[in-house]
Formats: sequence, structure tokens, C-alpha cells
Amino acid sequence: MIAFAYVVPILLISLPELLGGEYLDSPNDFISSQMNFLTIVIVISVSFFGSSALVSEFHNRTGYSLFPNPISRNSIWFGKFFTAIIISFVLSSIFYKVVAIGAWSIYGSVPVEIISSWALSFPIVVMITSISFLFGVVLKSPTAAIVSVFILFVLIFPMIEGIIVGFADDKPWWLPSFISKVTEFSMYTPYPSDLNPGELPRGPFDQHRYVAYVDESLSLMFAYSILTAIVSMILFKNKEMS
Repeated sequence: MIAFAYVVPILLISLPELLGGEYLDSPNDFISSQMNFLTIVIVISVSFFGSSALVSEFHNRTGYSLFPNPISRNSIWFGKFFTAIIISFVLSSIFYKVVAIGAWSIYGSVPVEIISSWALSFPIVVMITSISFLFGVVLKSPTAAIVSVFILFVLIFPMIEGIIVGFADDKPWWLPSFISKVTEFSMYTPYPSDLNPGELPRGPFDQHRYVAYVDESLSLMFAYSILTAIVSMILFKNKEMS
């Protein structure tokens, strides 16, 4: 996963040069364009280190040796939870480091906004980890949990977001995939806002431009994290070995 966190941004930085393309006009645009891939890095990390953390105790029967020890299941849950968060945030930080080095090598500067974007990646890691833990305690195999979380965040949520924006012309303010875009929008000063059709040249498709606002997104991340964490903890505490 560490190698993956390095390779992905290196490829993103190198491809325009290798293919004879041009880089974006500013380092802010350049870094902002990488944030969709940051979400993928976080999702893959959480899928491996978070989704299977709980279900493996039941699927691999390791719970028979772990649960009888003088330690509560809540302590086990918290230990696994914080470990998954630490690992995933370290990997996202590696991604930011490589992207910052790339921006400096191309533009000769690194915008200060990258610090706020990096800080906002932490609650995103916590939210995705909490949701993955819920899948990990509900499903019966590590593979099912890993695949389900990956498909949910990489395919299903973006698909729902595209349908809501493209066909319903509405703002998917509640979707985890949408609120995760605060890392992208926070690269700009002043912070962008929603735009109505006609307010900005949008090419052949003049639609709304919807923006995930920081305060609203953080509130939703907190709600998702707390609710899914509580439910997964209760289920894990009461789940029986079978």
C-alpha cells in the first residue's frame, strides 16, 4: 500500500510529460485535479485494513483465541479502528507529499492551501473507515467486505451523484462521495460556491456547478462516522462465533 500511495501520484504527474500533453495553468489547479485519485487511495487502504478487521475474527475463527482473553470487545474494536485510521491517513499523507513535490518541480511553488486540503482528508478517512467497519461486521467474509466497500465508494456513490446532478439537476449534498470533494475545492482561495447555469462558461453542457461546503461536509462526516461506528460496535459486541 505504501508503494501504491507513491506510484499513483507519480504516474499522474508523469503522464502529461510522457504523452506530450500540457500541465494545468496553476499549481492549485494541478493539485485539485489529483484529489479524485486521493479518494481511491483512501478507499483501497480502508478496504484492506478496515473492512476485514472485524469480520476476519469470525471468518478465520481467530476470535476463539482472542475473545476469551481479559479484554473487552469494545477495546478490540477501538484498537482495530484507530489502527486502520492511522494507516490510511499515513498513506493519504504520502499521496499529498508526492503531489506537493510534483507541484514544486513543475511550477516552482506549492500553494499553502494544500495544508487545509490535507487536514480535511483526515475526517474523510475517519468517515470511510467507520462505514467500512459497519460492512465488516455485517458481512460474513473479508473478501465480501473489501469488495463491497470498494464498489460502494468507487462505483455506486459516484454513479448516484452523476444521476442526481446530471438528470435531476439537484445537489447531492448528503452523499459521502460528494462531501469528500472538500479536499478538491479547498485548494482555491476564495472558496468556490455553487453556480447557476449561465453564470460561467461550461462548454456544451451548461449545468449547475455544485460545491461541497466545508462546514456542512464536516457535519455530515461527523454524523456518518458516529452513527456507523456506534452501530458496528454494538453489532461486533453482540455477534457470536458460529
